[in-house]
Amino acid sequence: MASPKRSCFLDLPRELRDQIYFHALVCRDDGGSVYRSPHTAYYPPSPGLALVNRQIHDEANQTLYSVNRFYLWSVPSSRIFFSMIGPTNTSYIRHLSISVLGQDEPWAQILDCEDLTHITSLDIAAPLTAYAAIWIFYSNQLEPKIVEAVLRLFTRNENKSFVPCLRLTGLDPRERRRFPESWDVEVDWD
Repeated sequence: MASPKRSCFLDLPRELRDQIYFHALVCRDDGGSVYRSPHTAYYPPSPGLALVNRQIHDEANQTLYSVNRFYLWSVPSSRIFFSMIGPTNTSYIRHLSISVLGQDEPWAQILDCEDLTHITSLDIAAPLTAYAAIWIFYSNQLEPKIVEAVLRLFTRNENKSFVPCLRLTGLDPRERRRFPESWDVEVDWD
């Protein structure tokens, strides 16, 4: 009797494997594909999938880093995160959120990371806290170094056919004028 033919995951078409990676590795918080971590522990929903073999690891990481949104809450943890995932995985990141509060210059350095070459959407939040309310009252605008870093970040994207998506939260609505009209920019004071 002939033994049944073995089926291998890698025999599946890449499009089907990508769908499996999507379901296994994309977080769905708040009704969307979002990956949150306020500190340095960045764990995907099904991290074991990336440990099967080198090819699956490489394919899975492309999905993990290109589809999820990464929330970076502090400059030190951001530096640790990029160091942990390495330049290749950093280059896959498309969706990034940062929380600025009196850390403008270091955030500009983070946004200037040369490995961030595929960013298509960026959220910048100036959260209102007891301390932040005073800061926002006196300065509800982005520092010029942040604006310049955002402009450089989107122009570094190797895909020139995309429209940059920028969401500014907790900032003056007039901040919209500081970015090109062709960009999709949303400013939310709240």
